[in-house]
Amino acid sequence: VTVEGKQEQSTTGDHISRVGGTHSLEVKGDLARKVSGALGIKVDGDIVLESSSQISLKVGASFVVIQAGGVDIVGPKINLNGGGSAGTPVSVMQPGVLKALEDDNNNTESDNNTEPDNNTIPEQYNNEDGDAPAKSVCKECLKKAQEAAAAFAPRG
Repeated sequence: VTVEGKQEQSTTGDHISRVGGTHSLEVKGDLARKVSGALGIKVDGDIVLESSSQISLKVGASFVVIQAGGVDIVGPKINLNGGGSAGTPVSVMQPGVLKALEDDNNNTESDNNTEPDNNTIPEQYNNEDGDAPAKSVCKECLKKAQEAAAAFAPRG
């Protein structure tokens, strides 16, 4: 598809895509992303960031700048081999889990009474590979996590 000029797309709900092969993107200008919640990237292999000038990481008044001439680390307090811990990436929402939530929202009260367990998403929606049963997911916990833009929410 070729679009002459500007193209805009708006999705009022979740947008999930699954690519069975390679996904490539070429941008001949700048690329900007704004995320109101958390951003998580999980990779099974290596991550390589390469820049012709510099790479910067910034949080508040602290930052790390990597450039050809050296690495600058600036912050009110710098800990080497001490303090802090790695964060947890945001979980990827599987299309089947979202389908189960949609199915649950479309059920009437009488339909819900016929399900064996109304509080969990059935295993067939959780099992991506189909070869081993997945743990059931508490629907309320998943909804709370979505509302909080978090990967997980405590039960109860």
